[in-house]
Amino acid sequence: MRASAIWRRPKAWLTAVAGALLAIICTSAYLGASIDPQGRLHGLPVGIVNADTGALAGGERVDFGGAVRDGVLQQRATQDRIAWQDLGTREQALDRLADDDVYAVLVIPPEFSRAALGLLASDGPAERPALTVLTNPGAGGLAASLSQNAATAAAADASAELGRRLAVRAGAPDPALRLLLADPVLVSAVPGHPVPAKSGGGTLPLYYTIMLLLAGLLPAIMVTTGLDVALGFLPMEVGPKRVLQLIAPISRTQTLLAKTGIGAGAAVLSGTAVLATATLLLDMPASHPFQLWLLSIGTTITIATFTLCLVAALGTPGQLLALLLVTLFGAPTSGGAMPVEAMPPALAALGSVLPARHVVDGVRAVLFFDARGAAGLTSAWVTLGCYLLLSLAVGFGASRRYDRRGHARVHRHELARTPAQAPAPAAG
Repeated sequence: MRASAIWRRPKAWLTAVAGALLAIICTSAYLGASIDPQGRLHGLPVGIVNADTGALAGGERVDFGGAVRDGVLQQRATQDRIAWQDLGTREQALDRLADDDVYAVLVIPPEFSRAALGLLASDGPAERPALTVLTNPGAGGLAASLSQNAATAAAADASAELGRRLAVRAGAPDPALRLLLADPVLVSAVPGHPVPAKSGGGTLPLYYTIMLLLAGLLPAIMVTTGLDVALGFLPMEVGPKRVLQLIAPISRTQTLLAKTGIGAGAAVLSGTAVLATATLLLDMPASHPFQLWLLSIGTTITIATFTLCLVAALGTPGQLLALLLVTLFGAPTSGGAMPVEAMPPALAALGSVLPARHVVDGVRAVLFFDARGAAGLTSAWVTLGCYLLLSLAVGFGASRRYDRRGHARVHRHELARTPAQAPAPAAG
């Protein structure tokens, strides 16, 4: 047979068409999640704290801080894009930042009203009122940037509004004061929850998670291929050499049991290797190494089992489906680089049911948020546990069903290669 004879067969080009469809799907997932984050922004969690104690002016009590807070919370133009949260105290705000519940906090200090009125005093230069933006770099580079920009923009609007109020009180201010009242508030940004220096701008959890996902996926593919070669279900080709073992008389269920056992061992080694390489060789900061190790091997074992069980249930297409769900769809929808609040709703919903997002949250909690369960570590373990149990149920359920119905992994023309001393498996 010549290659031209194969080229003339329409079925031979199905893989090319499938490859193009996969390219469309993957491009939609990656670029769809990252194009126009500002335009797609919805519900970005940003907090505000009003600690202003107010002041007296001519027997009248003024509360400029309360006016700033009310103005921010009532901004209709940003209600859909920014989910402002009225937090009680600075301590509560720091706690919410430590739980990764908010990405930034705008803080109005206790002396805000007094400092604002001090600008109108005639006894020398006064200290400008200040607003502070507490940032959360551990939330991720873009999430931290978008939330800081939102809080800073709100502070700028508040400064302009305060200037107008003070100008009314001043009556006819002199040119110098008029210039000052055009932007009277000093705005500064400081880390509300600092992260280690070597954090990749907050994106380190994403890349570490990708390594864990691959460290579970690739060994699983190697295990399923290697055992199928050893059991005689696949040939081994190295260069021009082709080796084909005798087919072993083993059921699908026992094959999956062997694969998941070896796969779990391989996953523990690969997960440990990822952590050791990251921390010992690359000097990645890890203040909770044991917690990170447990999460690492928990992730690799779950992904390896998930892959092996999909292959057991679906055959060769299971490998492709595992690749799509674990990394090709998982990584761009994980929220590691692009915040969930800036994704299209469909991709955000898809990411919420895939393991990658929850593993990113768990790794982020361990690396940046003191391994707090509320910061995402608890969700990561619950998700991994659900995936592991569901994978085992689907994989072994399908394998036992195939065995009971006589769907062996060999065909009649292959039975001659089974060992003569062992009973031949039922023909499928």
